[in-house]
Amino acid sequence: MSPHPHRVLVVATTLTLAAAATPALAAVDGSNVVISEVYGGGGNSRSVFTSDFVELYNPTSAPVDVTGWQIRQQSAAGNTGTTHTLTGVVPAGGHLLIQGAAGTNSPAPLPTPDDAGTFNFSGTQASAVLVDAAGVTVDLLGWGSAVNVETAPAPATTNATSVQRLDPAVDTDDNSADFHVAAPTPTNSGGQAPVDPEEPVDPVDPEVPVEPGATVSIAEIQGTGTATPLAGQTVTTEGVVTGVYEEGGRNGFYLQTPGTGGQAQTAGDASHGIFVYLGNRSDYPRIGDSLIVTGQAGEHYDMTHRSPRRSPSRTPPSPRSPRSSSSTCPRVTRSVRPTNRCSSCPPAPTR
Repeated sequence: MSPHPHRVLVVATTLTLAAAATPALAAVDGSNVVISEVYGGGGNSRSVFTSDFVELYNPTSAPVDVTGWQIRQQSAAGNTGTTHTLTGVVPAGGHLLIQGAAGTNSPAPLPTPDDAGTFNFSGTQASAVLVDAAGVTVDLLGWGSAVNVETAPAPATTNATSVQRLDPAVDTDDNSADFHVAAPTPTNSGGQAPVDPEEPVDPVDPEVPVEPGATVSIAEIQGTGTATPLAGQTVTTEGVVTGVYEEGGRNGFYLQTPGTGGQAQTAGDASHGIFVYLGNRSDYPRIGDSLIVTGQAGEHYDMTHRSPRRSPSRTPPSPRSPRSSSSTCPRVTRSVRPTNRCSSCPPAPTR
């Protein structure tokens, strides 16, 4: 039998052993660049970014120039497709973002990439190989049902997720332990990452002006905030006079909604009493009068008040609002304690 076939067999065995003796393992001591994230769903149906990308991370304290290095795209079966030669520097403790091919959909662009190629990974399973300028494998990532992996593959992805390191500074040479699947987080060498869209803010309804001549309740004028919601508007309201202050600088009177004042109010309730400021006018009403008052709503003495633009119209007391209501003091929001008051009325509560 010719020895020639034996020489061929020996050579083939030698090649097989040589290939098995060069495993693709990254530096577990954190002394070199690693693959930190890969996204293969770019531009596909239900994708979140227009393009595929590979993100590298430098765990060292010095920048690493990766010019001349390569990213090799492999199928799950281990067949090499597109090879992209890199340019750029990965900053110390930073990233390098390499953009790949774009799909037909355009959901969102990547942050400004540091480099760009035409690799096109599967959206569910593949392998990415990082090789230095000397042809030495620096790192390897396989996910899904990929056969070219470090120890075991990372989980499979979808068009809306990427495979990414749990901690970019940690590499145990086991893809299944070092990587997980989550929403893509591409980051470039400047630290730029995608910005989450802000939640839309519901527009604020504009204040509805009071129709001229329309009567509004005292509670509506008071509102429940720190100031009247009708500030500056001319309003008309009605009520019973429960306190008159011609002296002491108050120059006005309290007006209260008829039939209120007998029940305790809780925090957040609008007041049913209001102060009517007369200024230099002298046409003061009497306690117990039922009045219809028109004036401009505003704040005076730190309490909501009304400045009449004409003399209050004095009407006879309503049968349901007897003069005995004069002993019931109004609950006026944002009021100060009166310094000169009717002896039958306790101080208006502050709020």
